[in-house]
Amino acid sequence: DKPMCMPAFMGMIFLAGTIINNSILLLDFILQARKKGVPRDEAIIQSVEIRTRPILMTASSTVIGLTPLVFEMAVGLERLSPLGIVAACGLILGTFLTMIVIPVIYASVDDLKTKKSKKNIVSPTGNVAIVLFIIVSFLFQTPKVFAQEDSSSVKSQTSAEKFDIHKVITYALQHSPDIEESQSDLLSAQGNQKRVRSGLLPQLNIFGSYTKYRLEHPIIPGVAGTKQRFDDQVVTGKLEGSILLTDFGKTYYSYKSAKDAYLASVKSLDRRKEIVIYTAANIYFEINSIESLLKAFYAQHQSLIEFKKRMELFLKNGKIAKIDLLKINVRLSAIEDKIEQFKSQKIFLTAQLAEEMGWEGALKVENTLEVINFHLDQSSVEAYFNDAIKMRKDFKAAQNLSQSTEEQFIASKRSFLPQIFVTGGTGQFAGFSDNAKFAGDERWDDDSWVGASIRFSLFDSGLRYGNMLSAKGAYHQKLAQEKKVRLTIYKDIQKALANIHSAEKRMQLAKDSKKEAEETLRLEKLKYKDGEGLINDILDAEATVRDSDALLYGAIADYNISIFELKLAQGDLLEKYLTLISFGKK
Repeated sequence: DKPMCMPAFMGMIFLAGTIINNSILLLDFILQARKKGVPRDEAIIQSVEIRTRPILMTASSTVIGLTPLVFEMAVGLERLSPLGIVAACGLILGTFLTMIVIPVIYASVDDLKTKKSKKNIVSPTGNVAIVLFIIVSFLFQTPKVFAQEDSSSVKSQTSAEKFDIHKVITYALQHSPDIEESQSDLLSAQGNQKRVRSGLLPQLNIFGSYTKYRLEHPIIPGVAGTKQRFDDQVVTGKLEGSILLTDFGKTYYSYKSAKDAYLASVKSLDRRKEIVIYTAANIYFEINSIESLLKAFYAQHQSLIEFKKRMELFLKNGKIAKIDLLKINVRLSAIEDKIEQFKSQKIFLTAQLAEEMGWEGALKVENTLEVINFHLDQSSVEAYFNDAIKMRKDFKAAQNLSQSTEEQFIASKRSFLPQIFVTGGTGQFAGFSDNAKFAGDERWDDDSWVGASIRFSLFDSGLRYGNMLSAKGAYHQKLAQEKKVRLTIYKDIQKALANIHSAEKRMQLAKDSKKEAEETLRLEKLKYKDGEGLINDILDAEATVRDSDALLYGAIADYNISIFELKLAQGDLLEKYLTLISFGKK
């Protein structure tokens, strides 16, 4: 009836607003995770796990608040019982459906977009798997403690393949998109070299033709007398060869130019491999540094939790002020914020490493932040520079390109001279008209010939002159690039050496600072236990220890990166990287 329908309708309006709000928050978590580089399915699962507890808490508190209405315990509000029943039951059902239906709808819409763009098409069974996983994780949720890793991270790591530094570099050298692009350039340069080279070698061609004339013509060119035949249907089959006798060096210098361009592509490919090694190692060491920091902050977080429990007992006994406990809570919040920042940065760097490697899927970097055992030669910058000039692939590539453009410039100047060819061949000729005029008795006859030809362009509207100016400009441009690479080598050597020296000093300072900070923290805890210290001093000492960790792990990562940077600057990273990553600790 009408009196009961109205409260029920109001309950549905209330219910719709709450469910929609939960759905918006869930989708926002999914989108934020995907922006950070998390795969779609993993982002959905993480978002459901993160939002389950607050949604359940909100729903439970609301249902408990509606209990008086549902059981008509509120005096004077018995008529609103339908509102309470609709809202409570609908909220319980809607909460469970929100955590299942919304992710499935999002995954399905994302699949449609993927199919429309003709990219990786996802099987519908993927959505079913997501639903089953969400249901299981939803039903068997366990309280989450802020420990070494949250459950989403553990789940991601168990499904991800583990990579150490050797495996990272090996895979990157085989699958990096940058290397594949350089290999394509090398293939193009090789094809161009063979194309130009063909102009210096003999050419052999087969020709065939059928011609229907209005008048009768001689079948065999140049043959007269008793062997000639006149017909209006002529069939010709010829095998003809030619070879360039001379074009005064134009084709030769074009071939040398293409050959030097090919050699430049070979050197560029080797240099690209070195850059990929350095970039992958750089990201790898940064991830290891962040992982080590995460472990340190997790340990500090756990230590502060234990300390907080003791302080709560002291507070109950009246031994400390409440402000001390508040300061510990503030410090815990700051640590948790730092942990979340590090986790986000780690996810981004891991995605960046996968992109550099050409890896499609989830990966986990092995946490082995060790100092590379490397002894720096006490040579001068000039000595390092001279060695780099001999070994740097990009400098050799620049030299090859300079030589290539110079030879192309010479070839463009030789294009003003004539070309002389020697030709020869043999052919079969036939006519098919029955009423043809002929002196011989055979329809088919053959002929052979040899000769020479000369080609010379009198006027080309400035084409050859324009090509010559273009080649000259390209030559001077490559000379400038060669000089630029030489100056860059000197700068790279100086920078790498300075970074190594700096990182060595920073590591030593960070180690000394950490020892001092740990000792200070120990003393402050003893003083506070005896009632002589302040909670601020303990928290400051804790922060100093973590700052020392950040300095130490950052210095170790920078030191390892600087060694790879030095080898990259010298131009022998491709040959020496295995030695660098196989040495033990320094």
